[in-house]
Amino acid sequence: MFKFDREKAESDLNFLGFVLLYNRVKDSTIDTIIKLNFASINIHMATGDHIDTAIAIGKECNFYNDNDCIFIVNFDEDDKLLFASDN
Repeated sequence: MFKFDREKAESDLNFLGFVLLYNRVKDSTIDTIIKLNFASINIHMATGDHIDTAIAIGKECNFYNDNDCIFIVNFDEDDKLLFASDN
């Protein structure tokens, strides 16, 4: 396997620009969430995304409404709880 020194690889770089990616939520995902809510089935989201990304996706697919609480839990690399909050 090829190994490299990260500090060396990430030095003397020239900024060329930004690349932005957007992955749309599938229509079937939105339909499924609507059906689960209609059936009074509790659903939860667990993701490794940045919290702002997760919230935006949740809003886009009507996963929650403004009256719902968002519970955020973060762990470090050793699975030690860093913090938990209820927004």
